[in-house]
Amino acid sequence: GHLRRCQPRVQGHEHRTELGGREQGEDELGAVRPQERHPVRPGDSGRAQPAGEPVLTIQPGSGYLFASSQVVHGADARDVWWNGATLVPGQKIASLGPVADLSSIDQIKPGLITEIQIQPVPGEGYVMPTTDGKYVLLRMLSLGAQGEINVEFLYPFAGAVLP
Repeated sequence: GHLRRCQPRVQGHEHRTELGGREQGEDELGAVRPQERHPVRPGDSGRAQPAGEPVLTIQPGSGYLFASSQVVHGADARDVWWNGATLVPGQKIASLGPVADLSSIDQIKPGLITEIQIQPVPGEGYVMPTTDGKYVLLRMLSLGAQGEINVEFLYPFAGAVLP
């Protein structure tokens, strides 16, 4: 009968230690993991795309069709064309001036979209109609070494279209 008395004590002691250890471990991990993860994710996405919009690179002598996400060449239908010096819209284009965040633009006035081409400036935003009857916002990021243009875009524009 001596063994029986010892076994419950030992097992009980082991169980208490394991449970205590597990509980502490979960609390520690639970407290540490979110702190490690949360700051990393927004930082990474923030560095890749300043305002969180997709970035498009257009080579000189090519264009882009936003509805189908296609780079186009030659006489194909296009929403915008980059000739190496100016952005040439399929229809018309207008500058929005310096823009930090495309998603902050909540209304546009199509009547002010009158330019037939525009020389883009880094940090400036632009608006133009697309071939599918919507609008796209562009923001010039940079001009590459080979003459390509890097722009972030917001398509389709979901804000108010004023008369």
